[in-house]
Amino acid sequence: MTRSEERLNVGTERQATGRARLRKYVTTENVTQTVPVSREEVRIEREPITDANVGAAMDGQAISEEEHEVILHEERPRRGKGNGPG
Repeated sequence: MTRSEERLNVGTERQATGRARLRKYVTTENVTQTVPVSREEVRIEREPITDANVGAAMDGQAISEEEHEVILHEERPRRGKGNGPG
């Protein structure tokens, strides 16, 4: 009589499922004095990796688990008085 035993190995594997892209854009709005001001905002877009774009998705700089920082700017309305020619 032959006795045999099976072993099941269970674990995880890392697989790319998408990528995120950080884009900065500028919006403009009017304030009470009708002075147009603009501010920069960011949007993160997630794109799935497909067979068609896997090459482009894996190109570029590697992103780590570290935080990435982008400096945003905005315009603020300013009032002032001056002396004109008199």
